[in-house]
Amino acid sequence: MELSKIGWDSFFNKEFLTYKEKGYVTGRISLQQRELTVLTQEGEFRGIISGRLLHKAATQAELPVIGDWVVGKKVSFDQFLISHILPRKSKISRESATRKKRSHNVSEQVVAANVDTIFIVNSLDQEYNSRRLERYLTMVWDSTANPVIILNKSDIGTKVNEKFQLTKSISRGVPVHITSAADKTGLRDLNSYFQQGQTVILLGSSGVGKSTLINAIIGYDYMQTKDIQKYKDHGRHTTTKRQMIILNRGGIIIDNPGMRAIQLWEGEKGLLKSFEDIAKLADRCRFSDCNHDKEPECAVQEAIHDGELSIERFKNYKNLLMEMDSQAERKERYSKYKFKKSHVSRMKKKRRK
Repeated sequence: MELSKIGWDSFFNKEFLTYKEKGYVTGRISLQQRELTVLTQEGEFRGIISGRLLHKAATQAELPVIGDWVVGKKVSFDQFLISHILPRKSKISRESATRKKRSHNVSEQVVAANVDTIFIVNSLDQEYNSRRLERYLTMVWDSTANPVIILNKSDIGTKVNEKFQLTKSISRGVPVHITSAADKTGLRDLNSYFQQGQTVILLGSSGVGKSTLINAIIGYDYMQTKDIQKYKDHGRHTTTKRQMIILNRGGIIIDNPGMRAIQLWEGEKGLLKSFEDIAKLADRCRFSDCNHDKEPECAVQEAIHDGELSIERFKNYKNLLMEMDSQAERKERYSKYKFKKSHVSRMKKKRRK
């Protein structure tokens, strides 16, 4: 396997030089389920995370995920001991969906790393949701990868042109493609994203047809699919693992399980990019600290009144803003909780001495 075919470039080569001199080898995480699979020049190996790396990682986000380039050594004919992770060019993060309501913990979940293009897949049937698209765009812009919106299921879609125009208006320059994985239409327009060494990941809710779309792109039934009509169009998690598929013609696809919850992790840069129109309107408000509620000479409220900005889009923007403010408060509380816990632990040790 030539590493350049799976995304190796000068950026990673530069970061790897020091390790190479010490006799280490590199590989990319190509499968993430209960175990990891590492793809190297010599083939696939079962990835084992070293105790040192586990101890060093302060959070789960500092452990290897799908798409990561890792450093280590072969320790048996089928095992690769992972000792380091090379710096990530991009990462898709969200707040961990497993956070318990009463837990102090606020943790980051890295969905994938070193991705070049992100296909945000939405369906054109009754499950189409423009507000969800705005949330996905906010998360994707924060990743530093390039977003592309795929409106799938045009064969069973309703009001296709209306939804296409609405998507164009909220995506603000992001490429939008209409496809039907079932009928294999609109797929040629996606070919340009699959260049050698370029990594594309598919994100979307369950039931939007990601697995069927992957099968249509690669030309044969690689991914398992299910008939979602049995589940009232909500879909079920067909994909239960994250895996890389290397295309013969060049390029890499990463499939990802459907996301029921899209809790933003940071989102500030992504929010400004996704809602750039509102940010520009806010600059024209009379007061710099305008809440865009009942303040006089508020450009945002004037735009809503004139039909230039939809009230639904503005409400979604406010909701996402409130969500990030709430998360920032929880992060601060968790930081204080960890500090207090650490302080108490140190005091107990001193008393024992």
